[in-house]
Amino acid sequence: MPQKEEAKGYVRLIVKCALISLAVTVIILALASLLVTKGVLAPEWSVAMVLIAEAAGAFAGGRLASRRAANRKLPAAALTGFCVFLFLLIAGFLFAFPPARHGLFILLAAVLPAMAGGLQSPGRSRSRR
Repeated sequence: MPQKEEAKGYVRLIVKCALISLAVTVIILALASLLVTKGVLAPEWSVAMVLIAEAAGAFAGGRLASRRAANRKLPAAALTGFCVFLFLLIAGFLFAFPPARHGLFILLAAVLPAMAGGLQSPGRSRSRR
């Protein structure tokens, strides 16, 4: 039974960090769209801005997940990035955006920065007595 509770907590952690990643991604995309409407950024940069925003959000989520997961830092960060990718893929299908067009780039922009955040995170320090 303790393993089931631990697994449930791990899944909750991954989903929570993925949702935080999506929130960061949406905030960055909102700022980028504001810059496009003001004429600061060219509309041709929209795909690049989506990938940059997703990478920044996945990095933040991967870093947070690896800080919370004491023993499994890198798998937690990678799963968080993959969940971000899945959430964006589902959103792409729901809003009739063709996600297959840049699917590989979106996957890489979600998983690799999340893993980098996981590697960069110091984690919790435990003192041994």
